[in-house]
Amino acid sequence: MSVNRITLLGRVGGNPEVRTLPSGQRVAALRLATRERWKDAKGQPHEHTEWHRLVLWAGLADLAERYIEKGRELYVEGRVQTRQWQDASGQRRFSTEIVATIVQLIGAKKDTTTAEEVTPNTTSPATAPEPITTPSPIDAVLSAAIEASWSTDAEDDAERDTDERSGGWSA
Repeated sequence: MSVNRITLLGRVGGNPEVRTLPSGQRVAALRLATRERWKDAKGQPHEHTEWHRLVLWAGLADLAERYIEKGRELYVEGRVQTRQWQDASGQRRFSTEIVATIVQLIGAKKDTTTAEEVTPNTTSPATAPEPITTPSPIDAVLSAAIEASWSTDAEDDAERDTDERSGGWSA
């Protein structure tokens, strides 16, 4: 038995790139930053930001196009996938990405005060299930993690912008 599942909670590094394939299927690509903070044995604070490439298909791509923008907090569940191709010079290239199966918008965006969830078999955000309103054990964990990991002061915003410039992603 094997399991290929990943859960991420982080902030979007740039606006999603959404396109329609010749088959008519929609796909979105975006970057998500997760941050780890810790103190060493001497009490010195350390921080590491990890960038993840996300791929969202069908209804999730529609969600990305309509609601996701740089800085937005997301809860993502999905699977890890590695693709292989040859570039123009004949070099073999690899790309590891997260294929999202669940995306939940966290926190408020402008006038929005609830989270929305869309799964891959949903055709568009207009037909998305109602926002989750029943508290679950994960809600408390997510809230605590969000408050502990991300603040909205100007210093953190500046750090995030610096992180994005130094760890950018190209398609």
